[in-house]
Amino acid sequence: MASPIPKSGPVTLQANIMEYVNTKAIRAGDVSSDLVKIEFTGPKIANQGFKPLIREAKFHISELAVVSFLQAREAGKPLVMAPAPILSRFQHQNISYNVERCPGMKPKDVEGKLVGLRSYSQTTALWVRAILKHEYGVDLGSIRWTCYDPPHPAEVKDPDFVIPFDPAGRTVEEMLVAGAFDAAIIGGTIKGEPKVATLIPDAEKAALDWYARKKIVPVNHYLVMGADLPKERPDVVREVYRMIGESKKANPLTAGGVDLLPMGFEANRPTIEQIIEFALEQGLIKTRFKVEDLFDPVTMSL
Repeated sequence: MASPIPKSGPVTLQANIMEYVNTKAIRAGDVSSDLVKIEFTGPKIANQGFKPLIREAKFHISELAVVSFLQAREAGKPLVMAPAPILSRFQHQNISYNVERCPGMKPKDVEGKLVGLRSYSQTTALWVRAILKHEYGVDLGSIRWTCYDPPHPAEVKDPDFVIPFDPAGRTVEEMLVAGAFDAAIIGGTIKGEPKVATLIPDAEKAALDWYARKKIVPVNHYLVMGADLPKERPDVVREVYRMIGESKKANPLTAGGVDLLPMGFEANRPTIEQIIEFALEQGLIKTRFKVEDLFDPVTMSL
């Protein structure tokens, strides 16, 4: 469990936030504060800190995948969200296929195929499955999903149809190249590898077209914290939010002119509403949360 923080005055927060373009300045100390000192004590890969965050309250603040947050809240974990995206990207490019196993594969052809991924409940996978279903008419129930990493909350289990596998130290990308799967959901593309191709044609153009119609930024991770922090130290929460905003301004993240890290409650409401609906549709949660229920009055005011 993260150490207690004082009721007033300067604080030191233990954080699980990776270095991205938008967090580089805050991690480097280029964005600082007299009130808040942040110690980045999380693992090198942020998602490896999600289980300790949810199960052990190991960090004061952390980035957290949205689906994991929803599942944790449904399991009764005392976490609240802040309207500060930490990791975000367009998702259309995040499913690729093995061209030797499935030459010329198109999105609809993924029906009936074996699709590998790290975790069925990962937020990238939620977005990709939703895109396949709603943009390309794919029957998600026909796909054979296989993964190795269970949901981050201990109380949550994958659906019965998910096939577990042992990666034996290999990455999903390596296994896709080796032909272990027909296709795989990964965090980007595998460049310079002739055995693999992106499933969705012209993925960048398709993503920008999707955004033009939906006006939704497909966020992966938001800033979260223990529910007690905004109640006991609203000044600290507001200062952390300011620091993240300043770090973002130092190195903004855009794609096709779109701000991929919109700050503020109302700016993020459409994204969170959509994730809730997709998570319900895909059986990842059972509760139709109201967006307001996921925030504290302090974080909702940001």
